[in-house]
Amino acid sequence: MVIVAAGRRRQPGQSRLDLAVDNATMLRDIIPAILKHAPGAVLVITTNPVDVMTHVASRLAASG
Repeated sequence: MVIVAAGRRRQPGQSRLDLAVDNATMLRDIIPAILKHAPGAVLVITTNPVDVMTHVASRLAASG
């Protein structure tokens, strides 16, 4: 099991979707690296916005 808690904090005035774009960019690097070293890992995503980031991580894991 790998807990992914990487991400930026929401800044004043920043929308939830803007935060999602920033944090999805990070996950695009992190998820493939995790799966390269631990291909059978169960990923637990705690990065906000957690519902969107879980979807992004799931798509990244399935594609690579």
